[in-house]
Amino acid sequence: MSPLSATFKNAYLASLTDNFRSFYDDLHEYGDPKANNCIYFIHGIDGSPGQIRFALPAASRFFHLDIYIKGLYTPEFSCRNPIWDKYTKTNLDKKVAKIIEDLTDLATRFRKVMVFCSSNGFYDFYAAFSKLSAATKAALTLCWVACAADHFDDTQWERIFYRLNGFVHGDNRWVALPNNNWLGWLNREVPYRHRSKAQKPSKYFYKHDMESRFFSHGSLWSYFSLGCFNECLAYLINQSSEKLTIPTYVLAAEYDGYWKGETLPERQKIIEKYIERPVMLHRPTSHLWVASPEYVYTLFQEAFPKPEH
Repeated sequence: MSPLSATFKNAYLASLTDNFRSFYDDLHEYGDPKANNCIYFIHGIDGSPGQIRFALPAASRFFHLDIYIKGLYTPEFSCRNPIWDKYTKTNLDKKVAKIIEDLTDLATRFRKVMVFCSSNGFYDFYAAFSKLSAATKAALTLCWVACAADHFDDTQWERIFYRLNGFVHGDNRWVALPNNNWLGWLNREVPYRHRSKAQKPSKYFYKHDMESRFFSHGSLWSYFSLGCFNECLAYLINQSSEKLTIPTYVLAAEYDGYWKGETLPERQKIIEKYIERPVMLHRPTSHLWVASPEYVYTLFQEAFPKPEH
């Protein structure tokens, strides 16, 4: 490992314990366990249970106090663990088993359970779905926010920055990629700040408050492994061939840089490989910021026109 690669890696490891974040943590239970409405949150790659708090303003406005939220949590995927230690087949099996355990329990306690999947966290749910009982499936409604493709395509970004700060862990290459508003004209996913206009005065959100980011060399960075992530997604997808037939609402970003230029009909064709007749909601923003409270609120309106409270 080069000295520069070691500098980036050490800055990342320090950030896992030293930095204060608003939403990126392991807190995974909120609200009233005796409420009528229940949300079960499944985070995406390198996400965390605490990210659901980003959606709490929308949930509070829509469900008021009558809501219970539980997030998927296993110690192996703690936000304090380095990303390259999380993504193994053994750990994925533990995550899928936990989803099955949690949803089986929630379906006995609540008449309806909203499964709120973020990004590629959907594929964890997909792997678990075929192993759920018919009674549990009948209680579920899926809301997939910031829907993600089932494969990461090769990127010029990874090739360029691997020469700068990359290293090999196990069988996979890991690279730190930049997040900077000045680079937005090159890649829609790298700006680190979003102005929400849900209400006045408008509010700014920052990526390092809700996703794993660390500061180095004048910019924010996050670690990525094309090979590791694709192996994990393939492993999860291959665990089932069953299409989801539960009610499903998909909140998608029109300008999602992770879809690599596919048209909206092309994206829907991929989504329909896994879901029968999803209701699609498109919003004019990028991948992460489609999960902003103003957009999530419209998702709740579509999926639950008459909330119980």
